[in-house]
Amino acid sequence: MPDDLDRRHQDIRMSVFLEARSLYIPHENNPRHWIWTWDSGHEVVELQNVCWLEIKGMVDTTCLLKMTCYSAYLVFKLKQSTQWIDTALTSVRYLKDKWSYCESRRCQVFLTKSKSSKDPGQFPNIRQDRWMEIKLGEFYVTSGNEGEVEMRLWNTENIHWKSGLIVWGIDVRPC
Repeated sequence: MPDDLDRRHQDIRMSVFLEARSLYIPHENNPRHWIWTWDSGHEVVELQNVCWLEIKGMVDTTCLLKMTCYSAYLVFKLKQSTQWIDTALTSVRYLKDKWSYCESRRCQVFLTKSKSSKDPGQFPNIRQDRWMEIKLGEFYVTSGNEGEVEMRLWNTENIHWKSGLIVWGIDVRPC
């Protein structure tokens, strides 16, 4: 019986889902920029109009399994009338790492293109629940590198007004 309990406790710690309310999103409570709503029984945030798109999540690795590689995915939908959110940059880093090191490890993602495109970078996948996900990056948990991990998606270079992105959260799960 204790072995079953240990296994169930381990399964709970295998993945973490950070809902939209737990993410850092500049201007999330300003209805000119973001609107909080419900979709498929989940509270989500819908992008109305921003020039500076940034979404960050944090996870403490002490709640995750050691000696395990994790991937972080932004879980989202797109409205039919999206504007200027075709591409973004992503990064995943331990907060104790130097930011300049992280900047060299950023990845370009394509939010509105399919995998058949010839562009280098990450493309969204459709999940079984019909939401889309885009990989933000990976990190490895050992007993020597515990701490908080930041997962980030941003598009701050293109200053056009962006709209049409619906964010449910960030899914952190073993690779």
